[in-house]
Amino acid sequence: MDESRLNIPECLRAWHFAGIRHFFIEKKEKSNFSLQDQPSTWKAPWCEFFSKVPPTAFLFFTYYDLGKDLAGLGNSDRRTFWRRFIPFFHLPKGSIAFWPLAIFSQSTYQVQISDFFKTIAFFTPSLVACFGDDCEQSIKQTLPLQNIPRPKLLFFPHIELLFQSTDHELSLISKQILSQLMSR
Repeated sequence: MDESRLNIPECLRAWHFAGIRHFFIEKKEKSNFSLQDQPSTWKAPWCEFFSKVPPTAFLFFTYYDLGKDLAGLGNSDRRTFWRRFIPFFHLPKGSIAFWPLAIFSQSTYQVQISDFFKTIAFFTPSLVACFGDDCEQSIKQTLPLQNIPRPKLLFFPHIELLFQSTDHELSLISKQILSQLMSR
Protein backbone atom coordinates (compact mmCIF):
# COMPACT_ATOMS: atom_id res chain seq x y z
CA MET A 1 0.00 0.00 0.00
CA ASP A 2 1.15 3.52 -0.77
CA GLU A 3 2.67 5.04 2.40
CA SER A 4 0.90 8.36 1.75
CA ARG A 5 -2.39 6.64 2.67
CA LEU A 6 -1.23 5.16 5.97
CA ASN A 7 -2.20 8.21 8.05
CA ILE A 8 -5.59 8.64 6.40
CA PRO A 9 -8.63 7.59 8.43
CA GLU A 10 -10.32 4.49 7.05
CA CYS A 11 -13.54 6.37 6.28
CA LEU A 12 -11.65 8.80 3.97
CA ARG A 13 -9.41 6.34 2.09
CA ALA A 14 -11.94 5.70 -0.67
CA TRP A 15 -12.20 9.44 -1.28
CA HIS A 16 -8.41 9.77 -1.39
CA PHE A 17 -8.12 6.83 -3.76
CA ALA A 18 -10.79 8.43 -6.01
CA GLY A 19 -8.68 11.58 -6.26
CA ILE A 20 -10.76 13.82 -4.02
CA ARG A 21 -8.23 15.74 -1.98
CA HIS A 22 -10.07 18.72 -0.47
CA PHE A 23 -10.50 16.72 2.74
CA PHE A 24 -6.72 16.74 3.10
CA ILE A 25 -5.98 20.45 2.72
CA GLU A 26 -3.06 21.38 4.95
CA LYS A 27 -3.79 23.99 7.57
CA LYS A 28 -1.36 26.87 7.99
CA GLU A 29 1.09 26.41 10.79
CA LYS A 30 -0.28 28.08 13.89
CA SER A 31 3.22 29.49 14.45
CA ASN A 32 2.54 31.87 11.54
CA PHE A 33 0.28 33.78 13.89
CA SER A 34 1.59 36.13 16.52
CA LEU A 35 0.49 35.77 20.13
CA GLN A 36 -2.06 38.55 19.65
CA ASP A 37 -3.70 36.51 16.89
CA GLN A 38 -4.24 33.43 19.06
CA PRO A 39 -7.86 32.59 19.97
CA SER A 40 -7.20 32.95 23.70
CA THR A 41 -6.49 36.66 23.12
CA TRP A 42 -9.54 37.39 20.97
CA LYS A 43 -12.12 39.70 22.48
CA ALA A 44 -15.58 38.43 23.35
CA PRO A 45 -17.62 36.90 21.82
CA TRP A 46 -15.09 35.70 19.20
CA CYS A 47 -13.23 33.56 21.74
CA GLU A 48 -16.50 31.82 22.71
CA PHE A 49 -17.37 31.16 19.06
CA PHE A 50 -13.93 29.60 18.56
CA SER A 51 -14.78 26.69 20.84
CA LYS A 52 -17.73 25.77 18.58
CA VAL A 53 -15.66 25.41 15.40
CA PRO A 54 -14.50 21.89 14.55
CA PRO A 55 -10.72 21.81 14.01
CA THR A 56 -11.24 20.00 10.69
CA ALA A 57 -13.67 22.55 9.21
CA PHE A 58 -12.75 23.82 5.76
CA LEU A 59 -16.11 25.18 4.59
CA PHE A 60 -17.51 28.13 6.54
CA PHE A 61 -20.96 29.69 6.30
CA THR A 62 -21.80 33.23 7.33
CA TYR A 63 -24.87 35.43 7.17
CA TYR A 64 -25.85 38.64 8.87
CA ASP A 65 -28.27 37.07 11.37
CA LEU A 66 -25.80 34.39 12.46
CA GLY A 67 -24.60 36.56 15.34
CA LYS A 68 -28.15 36.58 16.68
CA ASP A 69 -28.48 32.83 16.20
CA LEU A 70 -25.23 32.20 18.09
CA ALA A 71 -26.35 34.53 20.87
CA GLY A 72 -29.15 32.07 21.61
CA LEU A 73 -31.88 34.15 19.95
CA GLY A 74 -32.10 31.98 16.87
CA ASN A 75 -34.93 31.68 14.42
CA SER A 76 -36.48 28.22 14.08
CA ASP A 77 -36.96 28.70 10.31
CA ARG A 78 -33.21 29.28 9.87
CA ARG A 79 -32.42 26.28 12.05
CA THR A 80 -34.77 24.13 9.95
CA PHE A 81 -33.21 25.45 6.75
CA TRP A 82 -29.65 24.55 7.81
CA ARG A 83 -30.73 21.09 8.96
CA ARG A 84 -32.27 20.57 5.54
CA PHE A 85 -29.44 22.16 3.49
CA ILE A 86 -26.24 20.77 5.05
CA PRO A 87 -26.91 17.08 4.18
CA PHE A 88 -26.76 17.98 0.46
CA PHE A 89 -23.00 18.45 0.82
CA HIS A 90 -22.31 14.83 1.80
CA LEU A 91 -19.24 15.96 3.75
CA PRO A 92 -17.84 14.26 6.85
CA LYS A 93 -18.89 15.61 10.21
CA GLY A 94 -16.67 18.51 11.24
CA SER A 95 -16.12 19.80 7.68
CA ILE A 96 -18.56 22.72 8.00
CA ALA A 97 -18.51 25.60 10.47
CA PHE A 98 -20.45 28.81 11.04
CA TRP A 99 -18.67 32.11 11.69
CA PRO A 100 -20.60 35.37 12.25
CA LEU A 101 -20.02 38.55 10.31
CA ALA A 102 -22.04 40.71 12.68
CA ILE A 103 -22.28 40.36 16.44
CA PHE A 104 -25.70 40.71 18.08
CA SER A 105 -25.31 42.69 21.26
CA GLN A 106 -27.66 44.94 23.22
CA SER A 107 -30.49 44.29 20.73
CA THR A 108 -28.49 45.54 17.72
CA TYR A 109 -26.12 44.14 15.14
CA GLN A 110 -22.54 45.33 15.25
CA VAL A 111 -20.62 44.59 12.08
CA GLN A 112 -17.03 43.82 13.03
CA ILE A 113 -15.62 43.04 9.61
CA SER A 114 -11.94 43.41 10.51
CA ASP A 115 -12.41 41.06 13.49
CA PHE A 116 -14.32 38.67 11.21
CA PHE A 117 -11.45 38.48 8.73
CA LYS A 118 -8.72 38.44 11.38
CA THR A 119 -10.33 35.57 13.26
CA ILE A 120 -11.39 33.55 10.22
CA ALA A 121 -7.82 33.78 8.88
CA PHE A 122 -6.81 31.65 11.86
CA PHE A 123 -8.87 28.74 10.48
CA THR A 124 -7.65 29.05 6.86
CA PRO A 125 -10.93 27.81 5.36
CA SER A 126 -11.00 26.72 1.74
CA LEU A 127 -14.17 28.73 1.18
CA VAL A 128 -16.56 31.02 3.02
CA ALA A 129 -20.12 30.91 1.65
CA CYS A 130 -21.81 34.25 2.43
CA PHE A 131 -25.59 34.52 2.38
CA GLY A 132 -27.49 37.80 1.89
CA ASP A 133 -27.00 41.22 0.32
CA ASP A 134 -26.31 42.76 3.73
CA CYS A 135 -23.44 40.32 4.22
CA GLU A 136 -22.07 40.97 0.74
CA GLN A 137 -22.27 44.75 1.16
CA SER A 138 -20.47 44.66 4.51
CA ILE A 139 -17.65 42.63 2.99
CA LYS A 140 -17.36 44.67 -0.19
CA GLN A 141 -17.14 47.92 1.80
CA THR A 142 -13.84 46.66 3.19
CA LEU A 143 -12.25 45.90 -0.18
CA PRO A 144 -10.02 49.01 -0.02
CA LEU A 145 -8.51 47.69 3.23
CA GLN A 146 -5.64 45.71 1.74
CA ASN A 147 -4.06 44.67 5.04
CA ILE A 148 -6.91 42.29 5.89
CA PRO A 149 -6.28 38.72 4.63
CA ARG A 150 -9.34 37.31 2.89
CA PRO A 151 -10.33 33.71 2.27
CA LYS A 152 -12.09 32.68 -0.94
CA LEU A 153 -15.64 34.08 -0.73
CA LEU A 154 -18.79 33.01 -2.57
CA PHE A 155 -22.02 35.01 -2.32
CA PHE A 156 -25.62 33.77 -2.34
CA PRO A 157 -29.09 35.24 -1.74
CA HIS A 158 -30.34 35.77 1.80
CA ILE A 159 -31.21 32.43 3.39
CA GLU A 160 -34.80 33.54 4.02
CA LEU A 161 -35.19 33.58 0.22
CA LEU A 162 -34.04 29.96 0.15
CA PHE A 163 -36.49 28.65 2.75
CA GLN A 164 -39.02 27.63 0.08
CA SER A 165 -36.41 26.17 -2.29
CA THR A 166 -36.97 22.70 -3.60
CA ASP A 167 -34.53 19.92 -2.77
CA HIS A 168 -33.29 20.11 -6.35
CA GLU A 169 -32.51 23.84 -6.02
CA LEU A 170 -30.67 23.31 -2.73
CA SER A 171 -28.75 20.43 -4.29
CA LEU A 172 -27.64 22.73 -7.13
CA ILE A 173 -26.45 25.38 -4.65
CA SER A 174 -24.50 22.78 -2.69
CA LYS A 175 -22.91 21.51 -5.92
CA GLN A 176 -21.93 25.07 -6.84
CA ILE A 177 -20.24 25.48 -3.45
CA LEU A 178 -18.50 22.11 -3.70
CA SER A 179 -17.25 22.91 -7.22
CA GLN A 180 -15.59 26.06 -5.83
CA LEU A 181 -13.96 24.01 -3.08
CA MET A 182 -12.46 21.64 -5.61
CA SER A 183 -11.29 24.39 -7.98
CA ARG A 184 -9.00 26.01 -5.46
